[in-house]
Amino acid sequence: MFSQFFDFFPLQEDAPLQYLFRPAQDTPEGGSPMLFLLHGLGSNEEDLFAFSEYIDSHCAVVSLRAPHQYHLGGYTWFDVVITQGDFQVNLDEVDVNLNKLFKCIYELIEKYSGDKQRIFIGGFSQGAVMALLAGMNEPQTFAGVLSLSGRLNPDMKDFFAEPSRFTNFPIFMQHGIYDTTIPIEAGRNTRDMLKTYSTDLAYHEYEMGHEVTSESLTDMLAWLNNKLTTADESEIDR
Repeated sequence: MFSQFFDFFPLQEDAPLQYLFRPAQDTPEGGSPMLFLLHGLGSNEEDLFAFSEYIDSHCAVVSLRAPHQYHLGGYTWFDVVITQGDFQVNLDEVDVNLNKLFKCIYELIEKYSGDKQRIFIGGFSQGAVMALLAGMNEPQTFAGVLSLSGRLNPDMKDFFAEPSRFTNFPIFMQHGIYDTTIPIEAGRNTRDMLKTYSTDLAYHEYEMGHEVTSESLTDMLAWLNNKLTTADESEIDR
């Protein structure tokens, strides 16, 4: 079933990162909303793109492939070292790939006539790390961020914009209480860190592991649809 689904959406290679693209059903005068999706470690652009079947047809969906091959298969956004539960990354590498991510996003917004007031970004696991960093680094670029089973380390706050640039910045987070890849404590610590920046933070926990379930997907889609509607109303007000 999924192989036939992907036949309709061939891999695109005309941007700094390869990607899959599902166009919006229509493109109004101000452009269409766009959702950028970032997969986890060892996966690829097909993983989260399967969600596009359930995402509002008026919203374009872009699922990006991480820039580096992972030695166990798939792709990675940055190298990770986990020792005794400690999560360590090379922040210089993160910085380089975050810049590449922004370059790709800006190019595709122009290419596909995206509404710059309705650009969303989300990711799973390592992709959630990148999505959160992108949103916290350039909050004016995004109408909201979705973090599925992600985390941030305290030293990653160096990527954050000045607090004055955050005004009710929408963040959606979900995490499994049985997650052994990124423990629930890491998700809760990240939530607490982000609470000081955003008063519009929705956080959900589920009886699940390192995964997305039908319940968590339903909540994610409900949040996204609500924010798409809110953004629509803001456009009308302007």
